[in-house]
Amino acid sequence: MASEEEKVNIIQLSLDLIEEYEKTPSSSLITDYIDNLLNNPAIDRQILPDFIEEMSWINVTRPIKKEDFAGKLLIVDFFTYCCINCIHILPILKEIEKIWEKENNIQVIGVHSAKFPNEKQSKSVIDAVQRYNIEHPVLNDSEMRLWSEMNISCWPTVVLFSHDLKALLYIFGENHENLLKEFIKIAFNHLQLRHNVTRQIPVKVDYISRKSSDLSYPGKVFVDDEYIMISNSRRNKIIITDHLGSIKHHIGSGLNGDKDGNFQTCSFSNPQGLVRHGNVIFIADTGNNKIRKINLDSGRVTSLPNCKKFGKCSPWDLYLTKDYLVVAMSGIHQLWAYTLNNCVILGENLRENSWCHLCGTGEEGAKNNLYPKSATLAQPSGVTVFNDLIVFADSESSSIRSFSLQNGSVKNIVGGDINPSNLFAFGDIDGKGQKVKLQHPMSVSVSNEKNIIIADSYNNKLKEIDVKERECRTIDIEGLNEPGGLSVYKDQIFIADTNNHCIKIYDKLTKQLEKMELSDGLNNNKRLKLPQKNTRNVNLGSLTVKKNIKMCFNIQLFNHELNKDAPNMWSLTTKGSSKSGTLEHVQQELNIRLDGEDKIDFEMDTLLYLCHEGACELYGLSFTGTLNVLEETGRDSIDLHYSFA
Repeated sequence: MASEEEKVNIIQLSLDLIEEYEKTPSSSLITDYIDNLLNNPAIDRQILPDFIEEMSWINVTRPIKKEDFAGKLLIVDFFTYCCINCIHILPILKEIEKIWEKENNIQVIGVHSAKFPNEKQSKSVIDAVQRYNIEHPVLNDSEMRLWSEMNISCWPTVVLFSHDLKALLYIFGENHENLLKEFIKIAFNHLQLRHNVTRQIPVKVDYISRKSSDLSYPGKVFVDDEYIMISNSRRNKIIITDHLGSIKHHIGSGLNGDKDGNFQTCSFSNPQGLVRHGNVIFIADTGNNKIRKINLDSGRVTSLPNCKKFGKCSPWDLYLTKDYLVVAMSGIHQLWAYTLNNCVILGENLRENSWCHLCGTGEEGAKNNLYPKSATLAQPSGVTVFNDLIVFADSESSSIRSFSLQNGSVKNIVGGDINPSNLFAFGDIDGKGQKVKLQHPMSVSVSNEKNIIIADSYNNKLKEIDVKERECRTIDIEGLNEPGGLSVYKDQIFIADTNNHCIKIYDKLTKQLEKMELSDGLNNNKRLKLPQKNTRNVNLGSLTVKKNIKMCFNIQLFNHELNKDAPNMWSLTTKGSSKSGTLEHVQQELNIRLDGEDKIDFEMDTLLYLCHEGACELYGLSFTGTLNVLEETGRDSIDLHYSFA
């Protein structure tokens, strides 16, 4: 038996094999490596540790014991669900499971070894397992006991164990797919495992039962004057609604795929950030490592060119300027721009439809720098533009940072640490600059001329940041669960409350939080939700009108003033249908076409944010009546008059 001094470290042998295989891929390298492991007693092949009862299992009918894996080739994925590189490993493991699905003696399991405190909770891990469609058994090693005993040092790490429960190979990082697949094939045959009699692993994938039309782990939301656009990420779909929540478009087949086509046949993979440019919606199709385009006029989905050159770039969020699309490339830790017109960025003349590297070396870190391509980023997952700054949520450094459109400098706003290599400076502390502590923020949106709002995702909070003063404070909102996206529209914050499977709306004026209710726009007569107090009702009686009419608001405010920065809205509801929009001013005219029956009952509801002596309140105004459509003698306009005395 070899002494401690003579023992050979299997981790070093694994690194040597990886290096040799990258230079010259060869099956004989793998065969010789395995023979050396089996025949050299000096090699310290670590044994799979015991699983203690306190550890919780997911996707099984009972806790698994170490002995259940005896006689099998075991593939153990040490991961943490915040890590983009760990997410990149999952499709590879799924493919391996598919290749060997008929073979009982190969088993994949995950060991979740959390980086962030929020990730240690079993309910958070269960959500991650379901969100990323992981179907093999997963152990929540919240105290990282197996991580320590197996001498794991980074995420992700895959360790292979032979039939005797001793380690065969350590693979660090995500870029060794070919070696992993070939090693499994050679090891399985070389060890002659096919005919071993082994225990059946009690796998049971138990997803939350939800209707196919429901939101399931929505990642991002974007709101403009006309639409609310939602990435229904777990469903691999995009949902577009009006401001009443009436669904106008379901886009995507729901299959996890990469197919262009019409709204019903196209497919996405874990879509995230989205923005609208006229009749086109751009989508960060994260799992497919590309940007997609939804054309609302043609009803087609296509892909931007030249995305493949980025590899596993995992675009996570988008922001649209007048001339270009800003893309947060979380997988390669960089910011890029895609030009929509001929334009100039930092002195560089760019042609339409070209890519421009903005900042980030590609290495993971939080190094600020006056030279943008010397800075390091750490999984940017949210992006917006504030004055002359691109502001981004740098998730893995738990910080909010900026890129100057004037000189290219990359700077810290809040969070993180003075040491650019320290990606563990997280917490939940308000304050100023780097005294602020966040926990994996994933979204950012401009609130007003001074402030931005961020989703401090793993703290389950929204926070407001004064960009110039670098001051951060928590917004008093409860009940969020890993919010992944937000979009500020006037005085409302639309929140993709990811693990609660919904969109929530926070009103900055009333301080109220409500869940957005979605309904099928094909059969819907949904009305605005008017406030219980401060709602006025006006019955207009029976009116004879033409089919094409103008509805003319004539609202007298007297001592009140309409807050034009707030989301003032109108909705017209008739039997089986509804229309809605923004009320820009109190003498607004709407062109309405009345289709269907000759006698129509209607409700015209409005939400008004009215201010008096500096205090603003929400008011409702509801006009009701019956319209008799008679083209020859009917009036061509309706006066919607009310006076706030």
